[in-house]
Amino acid sequence: MQCRSGRKAPRGPGDFLHDAILKRTGHVPLAGCQCAAHIAEMNRWGLAECRRRIDEIAGWLEVEAKKRGWLMRLIVSVPFVSHEAVKAFVAAALDDYEKSTEKEAQNDNTHRSS
Repeated sequence: MQCRSGRKAPRGPGDFLHDAILKRTGHVPLAGCQCAAHIAEMNRWGLAECRRRIDEIAGWLEVEAKKRGWLMRLIVSVPFVSHEAVKAFVAAALDDYEKSTEKEAQNDNTHRSS
């Protein structure tokens, strides 16, 4: 995705959740699913709002995963799938996003002070 300026648009928390799903399941958004819309919505919300709405996001993920038959592949660390396990998966993706943005900010500060 690119901004109007031609630069690559910054990645958001929805992108990081998508990456985690792709890595775990190999699945990408399909025509007719709401995945791309949810990714964009999470990116607009930002990290704080995504954390506040984690139950809602986990609910979206559960619905799509059940439709596609990959819910068990999503959560491999527990013997059963619960809403809390899905929330933990979403929280891990949000943590990855947060670490990435912190690293970018540090890099930006290093470049500015040089």
